[in-house]
Amino acid sequence: MTDTEHQALEPDYRLTQFYAESQEATVSPYSPIFDELQGLASRYTKPQVIARGGLKQILRVFDLSTGRNVAMAKLLPDAPQEMYEPFLREARLTALLEHPYIIAVHDIGVGTEGLPYFTMELKTGDSLGEVIKQLGLGNAEYLARYDFRSLLVIFIKICDAVAFAHSRHVLHLDLKPDNIQVGDFGEVILCDWGLGEIIGSEAEVKFDELLLNPDLLNNLTLSGTIRGTPGFMAPEQVDDLESTERTDIYALGAILYNILCHHAPLDGDKDEIFEKTRKGEILPPCLRFPTLDIPEALNAVSMKALARDPSERYATADELSGEVRHYISGFATAAERAGLGKQLKLLYRRNRRFCLTLAIGLLAVAVVTILSMRQLRMKEQLATEARERAEKTLALYEAEKKHSAEVTREYMADLIDVNRSFTINSEFVEALAKIDSAVKKDPTNKEAWAKKATTHYMMQQFKAAAECYLRTDRTGNLPRLARQFAALKPDAALLSGAQLAELVDRTDQPAMRDRLMMYDSSARTDRSEHLLVVKSLIQTLNPDWDARGFEYNPSTRSLALSGPGLMVLTTGPNTAKSALRTLNLRVLDLHGSGFFNLQDIMVLNIETLDIRQTNVGNLELLKNMKYLKKLIVSPGRFPETQLEEVRRDIEVVVK
Repeated sequence: MTDTEHQALEPDYRLTQFYAESQEATVSPYSPIFDELQGLASRYTKPQVIARGGLKQILRVFDLSTGRNVAMAKLLPDAPQEMYEPFLREARLTALLEHPYIIAVHDIGVGTEGLPYFTMELKTGDSLGEVIKQLGLGNAEYLARYDFRSLLVIFIKICDAVAFAHSRHVLHLDLKPDNIQVGDFGEVILCDWGLGEIIGSEAEVKFDELLLNPDLLNNLTLSGTIRGTPGFMAPEQVDDLESTERTDIYALGAILYNILCHHAPLDGDKDEIFEKTRKGEILPPCLRFPTLDIPEALNAVSMKALARDPSERYATADELSGEVRHYISGFATAAERAGLGKQLKLLYRRNRRFCLTLAIGLLAVAVVTILSMRQLRMKEQLATEARERAEKTLALYEAEKKHSAEVTREYMADLIDVNRSFTINSEFVEALAKIDSAVKKDPTNKEAWAKKATTHYMMQQFKAAAECYLRTDRTGNLPRLARQFAALKPDAALLSGAQLAELVDRTDQPAMRDRLMMYDSSARTDRSEHLLVVKSLIQTLNPDWDARGFEYNPSTRSLALSGPGLMVLTTGPNTAKSALRTLNLRVLDLHGSGFFNLQDIMVLNIETLDIRQTNVGNLELLKNMKYLKKLIVSPGRFPETQLEEVRRDIEVVVK
């Protein structure tokens, strides 16, 4: 595979912290997983190291099977063979935990050089640890993006992921902010299951068939030495005692502590931290940082989760996240042991208008009563006025109840927003998983059903899309097309290139046309069929263009577009939605076309661009095309001063 066949991507340093590794190996003479996978052929190219440790490295690689970049964890050549089986068992354990907030493993295998590897989804974003650090430093950008409530929502999602793992009898045992990835669109991913442990009897644990013997896995993972991160390890971990779900609860409490005051629960060197952990010498956030505005309720929640005795902690991750949800909704938490005064204060905050109105009403009733004793003749009139006030008070109370119901549905809105962000980033499977959760939680939510319908539509699952549209009030172009194309194929199959080209042409929403193209590009293995769709989309954008001016060479990944009718190459006002971006081009020849706006191709990572005899008038935007190496222009088309400016970074050919 040559350098021109795949683009070289610069590694993202923020990914390095999500792939921690074990610094010690436990010898296992029996390696059935390694033997099973050893003969498989490699399908990954263009490796780039983005993180390296003592025995393992993380690479960014291009997956030829799916046509996308993924992260690959791989042992170093000098790693002892005793590390192979623990490494592969960690991969299989992570792969079994299929949850939207847990890092997804795509593939496990053995490379041609005989080293085991596994691939994962390649994500961008910051770790929660970096977010908390920047908030503590007062970084204005982070303060604008992450308010206190958004951090609590992130924490709730972490608890959801841990609760799911616990339901599958799996402990994480290394929960900390640096192992939690926060995306730009609300995504939260729990990473690094290298210390993960399976618990329970063989009757309770269903992983035996896939991971062989869970006791063997646990022995490989925990070799009698202290493993974890000081400050986030429970006392039973420090003393190498039996771990339970409450061990992870302790770490979740430490993460909440970190969110509240931007500091870990304990400071000092490793030995000092371990000694304080054993004795339970953790100062509550409110006492440690009295100048910070730390809610007393969450202060109590974090300290309950950090209890030295496991029996005094929360029993489940769901119970812990429920406490945080209570706080967000304005209710008292169980940990703070709120008295009657605190309960009334919270009730007043939740029902401020109702309480004020009720007090005024009662005062009015008292005044009316006094006046009625003095003025019996006005008794009936005053009683009528009091009744009317009471009716208004009741109406305000009903309005407050309606507002409370809207607050409880706020989490539903978060699910729908995450679905939207996943589809924007073309992560359709994750988007569908999130919106499925939304409709299960509230089957009456028509907006959630509409999002589910459009997600199925993007994935060419038209029968499912048509059924979902029936649960909404939506009419128009998309529901009608879903019903028509449902008859052409089962949902498990893809449309032919010609059929999808027709669908793209008839779809009247630019954003939906772009999503159809992106999903088809990721799911279709026959690129010739996908080319028909790209060609049809260009024809739709340029009705006067002669489609014969379309020549694509797959070996060089070059495309020639000609003809004066070709002027537009974006599917809508957003120029990032280029009609060509699914082809992963290296060479683009627009010679003799009516093309004029370089903004339309800014998103493409092309290396050679031919704009001879086009209407391009300004080369200023070329400086934003960081992969462009060669530009071909017509003689006399641009001033020499402008070409000299371009030649600083790009080879300019005039012919």
